[in-house]
Amino acid sequence: MGNNNGAPWTRANADSLAALGGTDWIDAVTRLGSLDNVGLSASGGTDKTTFYLSAGVRKDNGFLEGNTFQLYSSRANVELKASDRVKLGINFGINFTKNQQVPLSYAGGFGKAQQKLTYLPIYANDGETLSEPYDNPVWQINNREYVANIVRNIGNIYLDVELFKGLSFRSEWGGDLLNQRELERNNRNLLDPNSAPSTWDRRVNTWRWTNNDYFTYNHTFADIHNIVATAGFSYENSYTDYLGIYGGNFIKDNLTNTGQSDPETRTTYGSETGNKFVSTFARANYKFKDRYLLSASVRRDGSSRFAENNKYGIFPSIGLGWIVSDEPFFKKIKVLSYLKTRLTYGLAGNANIGDFASIGYYNASGAYNNGIALQPSTLSNPNLGWEKSEGMDFNIDFGLLKDRIVGSVTLYTKTARDLLLNVNTPTSSGYSFVTQNIGKLSNKGIEIQLTTRNISKRDFAWTTDFNISFNRNKVLDLSGLPPDSFEGGEAGEGRVLVGYPVGQAYVVRSAGVQNADGYYTQYDINGNAMLDAQGNNMQFFVPGGTELFYDRNGNIMTWLKPTGSFYDNRVAAGSPIPNFWGGMTNTFTYKGFDFSFLFSFQQGNTIYDDDAKSQIGNWRGQAQRAEILNAWTPENPNTDVPRLAGNQGYEDISKESYVSINSTRFLFDGSYIRLRNLAFGYTLPQNILEKIKMDKVRIYLAATNLLLFTKYPGWDPEVLRNVSPNSQQGNVSASGPYLPTPQAKSVAVGINLTF
Repeated sequence: MGNNNGAPWTRANADSLAALGGTDWIDAVTRLGSLDNVGLSASGGTDKTTFYLSAGVRKDNGFLEGNTFQLYSSRANVELKASDRVKLGINFGINFTKNQQVPLSYAGGFGKAQQKLTYLPIYANDGETLSEPYDNPVWQINNREYVANIVRNIGNIYLDVELFKGLSFRSEWGGDLLNQRELERNNRNLLDPNSAPSTWDRRVNTWRWTNNDYFTYNHTFADIHNIVATAGFSYENSYTDYLGIYGGNFIKDNLTNTGQSDPETRTTYGSETGNKFVSTFARANYKFKDRYLLSASVRRDGSSRFAENNKYGIFPSIGLGWIVSDEPFFKKIKVLSYLKTRLTYGLAGNANIGDFASIGYYNASGAYNNGIALQPSTLSNPNLGWEKSEGMDFNIDFGLLKDRIVGSVTLYTKTARDLLLNVNTPTSSGYSFVTQNIGKLSNKGIEIQLTTRNISKRDFAWTTDFNISFNRNKVLDLSGLPPDSFEGGEAGEGRVLVGYPVGQAYVVRSAGVQNADGYYTQYDINGNAMLDAQGNNMQFFVPGGTELFYDRNGNIMTWLKPTGSFYDNRVAAGSPIPNFWGGMTNTFTYKGFDFSFLFSFQQGNTIYDDDAKSQIGNWRGQAQRAEILNAWTPENPNTDVPRLAGNQGYEDISKESYVSINSTRFLFDGSYIRLRNLAFGYTLPQNILEKIKMDKVRIYLAATNLLLFTKYPGWDPEVLRNVSPNSQQGNVSASGPYLPTPQAKSVAVGINLTF
């Protein structure tokens, strides 16, 4: 290994650096961040016209070196009362964001800093030149720029007309225009003669139009019957186009525009997509004697994403309610001050898939006979339709002791069928997946919310808000498809298994570490002992320090001596879904002072720590965790960390190489309690406000993520895999993080002024 200034980086150099404590790569790519946030708003008007205006500036220098976020926002709402029956309004907002991003996880930067060996230096012997360019996270942050500039305009206008008493009509027209430009710059590595600067310039434009037109009828009959009915139509049209240009071999390093790049390196790509949704709907709410409630609704939704004969779905719902505390007999119950029950049942639809998923499409990126050719990109599915969810919930709202305790309890059950899933296809087909309606999924649970007014005095008050949720998620049917049909990647990431939650860890069970040299019987995949030519049980040798595993029948195996194919012995383990989660907020006020804190919690889920399998054993390849100090040796035989030479069972350890194996060894409890928010403030008294002619002045100190209590050994039990949370991979692999970035701790001081 060289240090890029001609002198090799020797073992002596590494030992000297290690003696000084080594390189703290995490410290090298992090910093103390800062946040500035200023906002102004004004509202007012006359009996004919009202308005609201706001503007804000936010600048966030993150705790990662080079990571900054800027937001400039503004909003204007104006309503004009043209007559006693006609209202006109406009709501308009424009935001500009500039996001300077840095490499994470797989891409490098903070992700690479978690892997970098500590005996390697940041700088070469000259103290200025960054060592190991390309693989040095400091070099990556300093020499790779990624800036996303986004301008977004969101606005709508509306007309509200009272046609006659009890009947009104409202028409809304809205637009959402987004223009995004991403500039990615890779600077020249001056120590690499073949290096040249390059630039990606990517543009994304999205236009989205919406229209809602509906009538509302509100009337009370005989003072005891009230009905509110609505019927209408909605429409949504979205269009997005992409354009990207790459350029390299710039003549001068300070040239960054792709038009100034070497024409022979310049490449472009572009695409466009869009979708449309249309709905007709009707709903009605009926109230009898202000305590008996009935609601009903029906929607007919259509999406361009589905096949021609399945574009539309009909989704009804019905609900019954009873305000029990308004009954005459209830007045005798002094403890309960309020009681309401509600039962609802309904169907809902989901169209959260890619555009044109049903018809398949071609890309003009293929080549044939030295010319451009159309190339199929996705498989069509002429039967693709709506994912449907059937749900029922029962709710109780209550108040106790003159509403000193108020809360609600909701029990629910939901069953989704015809799930929209990307099913992996054989590579021989030329496609990676096809979107299908497959399977059935259930969710059952209970949600509880409580607010207690513990103390309510003139100068002092104490209020507690508490919520807790329990949910059980289970896959009921997959049409016989195996687990690997729904997720790529190496075995051990989350899978979809019948009888288990979505994203269930599917791994081989760890059996610990072999204490001393020994022998085990070899079994076949059906659990039968394998026999040699003489009819004796076949034995295999296992050196001390070798990692052991259970096959699916509970017999011992190793990586080199598996039962059948090693990963055919995977089993469901742990759960990506917590047993329960929630939070509790306590708020105290004393005269002008206020103090509050929120603890959030989660219990019972497991997290597959995907980078742990390399950071507790792959000592030759990347930085290791402290657990490696407990690795097996003849003097330390009782441990769960295999010997450092490897774990695969060679007698000659010089021949061994580390293999990162997905097993329950890296499946950890993800339970936690976190001090999420803490705030302390002081509001100036009224007599001072009158003197300075202000309506309200509050000075505050606020902090987030100050404390975390957890057994999870990774960075953060709430930070999961670095994939889109709305994607299938985000749902299936979320509980298997790899080189994640933890949440930031923050402390802010501010002032709110109202005048």
